Amino acid sequence: FQPQRDVRGERTLAFEALARWRNARLGQVPPDVFIRAAERSGLITGLTPVLLKKALKAARRWPGDLRLAFNLSARDILSPAAVAKIAQVVRESGVDARRIEFEITETAMLTDFDRARANIAALRALGCRMALDDFGSGYSNFSYLNRVEVDTVKIDRSFVQALGRGEKAREI
Repeated sequence: FQPQRDVRGERTLAFEALARWRNARLGQVPPDVFIRAAERSGLITGLTPVLLKKALKAARRWPGDLRLAFNLSARDILSPAAVAKIAQVVRESGVDARRIEFEITETAMLTDFDRARANIAALRALGCRMALDDFGSGYSNFSYLNRVEVDTVKIDRSFVQALGRGEKAREI
């Protein structure tokens, strides 16, 4: 789990669940490798509920004011069946849905925006929060901020790091 901190209040607001895989033969497999492979193969929609259950089990032991942030893949957010399974896991977890923030990237919405928006609405109807992750990387469209209800916008690290360099970056 990676903490999400409020730098002004100097307190932890949430923990983001990060998937890790140690394979006996391959050793530590980087998350970008195994998650991308799971997405390409379609196995991600089976992996997501398993990982979410584990993360929610841990979150049950946390103080009630701490949230769990959890990434959903494009396949997850575009599949009504996957979202229904995710909703079931949330309902059965014993964790208040208002403590859960699902993170999606805007690329997850590019294929079928209307379906993604409907599935996001279904998760929000449970009480879950939504975050737009990696905003500012690749194809960034500010219209998504008006068209999809999100609680948090997470600016891409590469964009933020560039803010301190050059006149143009300072203007932005």
